[in-house]
Amino acid sequence: MSGGVRSRLDCDVMGTEHRLDYKGAAAALGISTDAVRMRVRRGTLRSERDQDGVRVILNVDEIPTDDTNDDLVSVLREQLAEEREARRRADTIILQLSQANAALVQRVPALQASTDERADVNASRDDPVGEYPSTGSREDPQTQSSRGWWSRLFR
Repeated sequence: MSGGVRSRLDCDVMGTEHRLDYKGAAAALGISTDAVRMRVRRGTLRSERDQDGVRVILNVDEIPTDDTNDDLVSVLREQLAEEREARRRADTIILQLSQANAALVQRVPALQASTDERADVNASRDDPVGEYPSTGSREDPQTQSSRGWWSRLFR
């Protein structure tokens, strides 16, 4: 790739080594760019200089595989699917309750009317003529006031 942009990842013929720039090596190893530079300086990582700069040479064995992250991602995906299903069920329940409440709201005027009718019927049974006072006593009010409170209480 002369004159163009080079890829961060160049592999040898056997596919066992990768030649990466500092950023690519840092990403592959999971460390910072400065840590890669320090390892190259100390000689713990091999490197070579080419026309585009320094390339870090990594064996395939040196690049950590992240099986634990794959397991974690799969567990998190399962949990996400379960949460979505639980949310869908909750939304369905909320919708059904809302529809039931709407149906009950439409019945409220009819229930109030039947309650008022029952109250009228009960009142007419207690006082068929409507001539007695609502206190429940059948004596006239003048007689009640002349008697003592204790006689009204124990009558």
